[in-house]
Amino acid sequence: MLAAVVLCVIITGRVYSVKLSRIEGSTNAQRVEYLESLGINVDSTDVTFKQTVIPSDFSDVYKQYNKLQKKAGFDLSRYKGKPVKVYTYFLNDTTEVHLIVQNGCIIGGDIADIRLDGEMKPLLNQK
Repeated sequence: MLAAVVLCVIITGRVYSVKLSRIEGSTNAQRVEYLESLGINVDSTDVTFKQTVIPSDFSDVYKQYNKLQKKAGFDLSRYKGKPVKVYTYFLNDTTEVHLIVQNGCIIGGDIADIRLDGEMKPLLNQK
């Protein structure tokens, strides 16, 4: 177990002051548990995912998105050009929660109001 924690810290380069370990996201149960630890309660059975790649070069839009990630203690620039899975959970009819997972680690995410005039927020505000 300790080896797995050390491996993820090496891979992601992230150490969290709250957990001092990687944020496990390999399974649905781990992702839901993480969200619950943030006070975000989702329907664990209402989830979708897609595979994508973090762009090698960040457009202005992606730079803004990464600023949002940094507010929650994440930084997607470390994953430029890497494949990831984006899991989408539904809070209600107008709000989605996205978790970005790479090699079994949660490396980012957001809370998005999907209405036309909706906004996107970080999972938590650390900064």
